[in-house]
Amino acid sequence: MDQFARGNRFTSIAPAQPGQGVSRRYVASGLPFTAEVLSYSIPGTGTVAGLVFAGVDPASVSRMQTASAELPAAAQSGGQDAVAAGAEQALRLCITPGVQPEARASMFLSAGFQQAGLEAYDNGDTTHYFTAAGGAVTVQLYYGNMPEECVVATSRLGVTEASQVLDRVVPQIYPGFVRLAEQGPVDPSTGRAALCARYEDPTNPIGMVIGVAPDGAANSCIGNGTSRFYQSYRV
Repeated sequence: MDQFARGNRFTSIAPAQPGQGVSRRYVASGLPFTAEVLSYSIPGTGTVAGLVFAGVDPASVSRMQTASAELPAAAQSGGQDAVAAGAEQALRLCITPGVQPEARASMFLSAGFQQAGLEAYDNGDTTHYFTAAGGAVTVQLYYGNMPEECVVATSRLGVTEASQVLDRVVPQIYPGFVRLAEQGPVDPSTGRAALCARYEDPTNPIGMVIGVAPDGAANSCIGNGTSRFYQSYRV
């Protein structure tokens, strides 16, 4: 991080006061847009450095997306292990607390995810679309006028397997959360009952819930070979 900043890859770059959840921050000047270099720590992953841009011309964004898509990334292989690993990494990035949403978007790119789309509006509403594991893992990250939302979905991981991913990640980041589970009908492909786990904040009656559900239109715990990791609040 410091070596990158000292290398002066921008016209002028200087250290700045880091925000919440950020250990080091540099801001570039003399550019037609805002550029920052951030360093932060992700539980279970380690220190991550990323670039954050604001006010970039849409044509420039398109060029940057094309360049990023050409970079090799281990997370882009399509095997089943890569799907589980990609979903686990995406979930970690989504639920890590104390991270500004622009920095979270940069974290996905730094972790090797492909940016598949970007919607940015004049009112500040922004949605990033990321993929991993050959497109089998998708991420939708929204921030703006409504509360931030980060949803991970996969077409290659059933709810039971996704619940195992949930069990590896959530207790590390939210060790006080309580695990609950819903059991669904038997999944014909596995011969086992589908399992949808979730974790809840026991200290707040309307606190956060992080859980697994089947992706798509299903509104109950069924094994259809898909899954979605969600965050919500008890109301």
